[in-house]
Amino acid sequence: MEPTSENMGHLVGFLTQTVSGDPAARKAAEAQLASAKVQQGYALLLLRVVVAEEAPPDVRLQGAIQFKNLVNQHWQASEIHDYHLGDADKAAVKSEIVAGSMTVTEKLQPFLSEALSTICKADFPIDQNWPELLPQLMQSLESQDPAVLVATLKVVHAISQKYVTASHTDELWAEIKAVLSLHDRLLNVYGNCLGAVQANASNKSVLDVLFQTITLVAKIFHDLNYQDIPEAFEDALDHWMQGFHTMLTLPDPIKALFPCADGEAMTSMHNMQRAICEALLLYA
Repeated sequence: MEPTSENMGHLVGFLTQTVSGDPAARKAAEAQLASAKVQQGYALLLLRVVVAEEAPPDVRLQGAIQFKNLVNQHWQASEIHDYHLGDADKAAVKSEIVAGSMTVTEKLQPFLSEALSTICKADFPIDQNWPELLPQLMQSLESQDPAVLVATLKVVHAISQKYVTASHTDELWAEIKAVLSLHDRLLNVYGNCLGAVQANASNKSVLDVLFQTITLVAKIFHDLNYQDIPEAFEDALDHWMQGFHTMLTLPDPIKALFPCADGEAMTSMHNMQRAICEALLLYA
């Protein structure tokens, strides 16, 4: 299935029908998608529908769900599923999924992040099986666009979260060391956010983005330190800890911007502080 505009149009039509109120139309569309998924090129075409800004939001959402399920179920061969993606399809998806994850809406990002996490677990170690990934992330972490930084950090977290549950092996530690090539850029993003919090102490909308960013940084800090404390973090520990302390002891005027009543969802500030506390527990 070539990623042509004609094929994309057909796929958009099938995805549209999957949410049809007509059971017969819905069933027929699902059958078409089930038949299409075994064709070479389908995975990339589906990803491109998810990323396409001109596609209707409900179609992109259905595409994201289908794509996540396709990767989760068919990236690797298994006894449960009789089909798995070929090398050409995998290479095509890996060439576009990171950039796609940084441009889709926040509603779609969790689906691509889950797919990315599945790929990174399956293609372990990623520095050998996906050598283009880390340089791509290093470049994106230098962006001045807050949305790109948040999207990039979500990708990094999709990679790093597996280190919390994985068994400690030499191969795993080698991959963690490869991912630690991102440390200096993470530290730079972190430092910039700390400074921006002080400079925007009365701007709730800006603080909200900054707290979301620091939350992701703290989660990645936790993941990369979970197996053992890497030298890169030891060398910069004062900087990390001073920043954490500052975020846990924010002045009252900032706290007042983020009230959290009992029974309500936690604010971005409280989510950040929880992520920091979880990271600090590793050093308790």
